[in-house]
Amino acid sequence: MKFIYEPLDTDSNAIRLLTLLSEDTEVIHCTLQHMSLINPPEYVALSYCWGDPTVTKDIKINGMLVQVTSNLESALRHLRVKGYGRLWVDAVCINQQDKTERNQQLLWMGSIYRRAKQVVAWTGEEFDVAIDFINHLNDLEESKSALPTASSTGKRAFLEFLAGPYWRRVWIIQELALARQVTILCGRLETSWSALNSSIHKIANCDENSDIINIRNLAKFRDDAAHNKPVNFLGMFQPNSSYGPMFPKAHLTRNAFRSIESEL
Repeated sequence: MKFIYEPLDTDSNAIRLLTLLSEDTEVIHCTLQHMSLINPPEYVALSYCWGDPTVTKDIKINGMLVQVTSNLESALRHLRVKGYGRLWVDAVCINQQDKTERNQQLLWMGSIYRRAKQVVAWTGEEFDVAIDFINHLNDLEESKSALPTASSTGKRAFLEFLAGPYWRRVWIIQELALARQVTILCGRLETSWSALNSSIHKIANCDENSDIINIRNLAKFRDDAAHNKPVNFLGMFQPNSSYGPMFPKAHLTRNAFRSIESEL
C-alpha cells in the first residue's frame, strides 16, 4: 500500500517533522507528524544530496514502507545511531507528488532552516580521512600546539572532500547561512562548521583552489547573515561579487530565488 500524505494546513504554517524511532531494526522506523512552523518543537534540519533517484532503500513511516534514496537512508541510519530524534528532511516531509504543496513549502524553507535547533550537513560516508584531518588541526589549535605542515595524505583527502557533490549544491548557501549551528557529518565522524572554516585558512598553497574559495565565500556570507548585514544572494553569482562568484553555472527556479532572498 502506498504511503498517503495528509494535506497540510497552510493557515497555521504547518510543516511535517520526521521522528526517528530508536529501535535497532534493519529497516529504519519513523513517524511523520504535522507541526506549526509558528511555534515548532525543537527539531534538526538535514542538509544533504538526494543522490541517484534510481538507487533506493526502504524505510518505514507510520508503519508504511516508503522508498528513499540510498544516500538519505544512510544519513538517517547514522543519525539514528547518534541519537537524533525529530528531523526536517525535504524528501519525506514534503509531498513531492503535490506540486502546489511543494512550491508553497519551498517558499518556507528559509524559515525552516533558520528555526531549526541545528542543521546537520550530511556529506556521505567516504570522507572520514578528511574529517579526521579537520578535527586534528582544530585540536592542535585549541591546545596552542604548533601546527605542523599538512601531510600530503590529509591535505589531499581534505581537498577531495571539498570537491565532493555536497559542496556543489546551491541550496547549501541557504541551508548553512541561516543555520543557528552547523554540524558536518560524514559516516560515523563529525566536525563543526567552525573547525572546517578554521581549517581552510591553514592549508598552504591553496589560495587559488576554487573549492577552498567557495567555502571561504560561504563562510563570509554566513557571517554577514548572522550579523544582519545586507547580503545579496543573486550577487553571489556575479563575477564582481564580494562573495565570489560562487557556483557560476548554478540554476535555480524562480521560487528558489524568492525563498532564499526573502530570508536574507
